[in-house]
Amino acid sequence: MTDELTPVEQDFRASWEKMLVWFQHLADSWHTDSLKDLVLLISELKNLGYDTKLRVGQSMDTFVLSRSRHHRLEFTKNAYQVRISTSNNGMTVVAKFNDRMESSFETIALNDELLALLDQLVDLPIEERQLREDSNRKLKTDD
Repeated sequence: MTDELTPVEQDFRASWEKMLVWFQHLADSWHTDSLKDLVLLISELKNLGYDTKLRVGQSMDTFVLSRSRHHRLEFTKNAYQVRISTSNNGMTVVAKFNDRMESSFETIALNDELLALLDQLVDLPIEERQLREDSNRKLKTDD
């Protein structure tokens, strides 16, 4: 139930709803099987409960999962994230925490390796720093 969720969990869940709409729109507009498969994957991950444990976003047609408390990621060595890119050849998963890891899969679907990475990501602390834009349009952190 939504009433029992913390504010962070509510924010995370809202990010999943927005990304499902975004990727469904892309799949409908671009008519690609890979994006349709990604929408199914996102739905499956949401149904497994990751929607209250991870924030999600996108960079063009790449699905990004993170432990960032706020929208926008800080692309530094400390950013905890998993990025899923798709193509007609399957999906590429890049994990960016501890050591960088990249794997390619022939199908766009749940698999044990992806779930293990996401479970590792969930175990990391939530990043609380919020990014803001300064007058020069560069992103800076609020410390």
